[in-house]
Amino acid sequence: MSLLIDERNETCQRVKLGEVIMTQYTFYINGEYTIHQAIISYQRIRVTYKAFRAKEATKSKIDPYYLFFRDGIWYLRGYYHPDKALRTFAFDRILSLDPLNEYFVPQRVSPEDELAGAFGAFVDEKPVDVILRFGEYSKPLVLRKKWHRSQQVQEQKDWWTEVRFRVNGLQEIQNWIYGWIPHVEVVAPKELRDTLCRNLAEAMTLHGK
Repeated sequence: MSLLIDERNETCQRVKLGEVIMTQYTFYINGEYTIHQAIISYQRIRVTYKAFRAKEATKSKIDPYYLFFRDGIWYLRGYYHPDKALRTFAFDRILSLDPLNEYFVPQRVSPEDELAGAFGAFVDEKPVDVILRFGEYSKPLVLRKKWHRSQQVQEQKDWWTEVRFRVNGLQEIQNWIYGWIPHVEVVAPKELRDTLCRNLAEAMTLHGK
């Protein structure tokens, strides 16, 4: 079973994330129970979790598989019994965690393969091919920067630089694209292009334009 540590945090010191205390590679809830121990011993846990935008918290059984770090947040990946499927849980949304006197046989899961398609923390979305064109202003950075394993970059004759990704879902790459406006064009998929145009139009309306 893998415990993934982001390369930017190889020498993690004591950090507080909500009610979660992280010391090196061990996580504690209320200073008592280590999630790391549950992962390596295949011990089932009961988690009280309040999802983002959820009105109420839910309490459910989870088989903990591994931890990973993305964009300043730690996540738990595990088998979620209500859905009978693997799901991702942000650690700062966990309100309580209790070990159960139950153990599980894990599925054959490769954390590296699961996370390879995610642009951020979204693992369960279907793979989508995204094509972007960056203008001359952003070209130097685009040519030297790698944001995703699937990334393919091709210089074009008209000063544009085409970048292709294959990512799980569109939400996280959509949020990333906003930071490149007005130096990027969404070529595909049409769904992403339409969503971006609609949101930008709404933003213009809010600003009285």
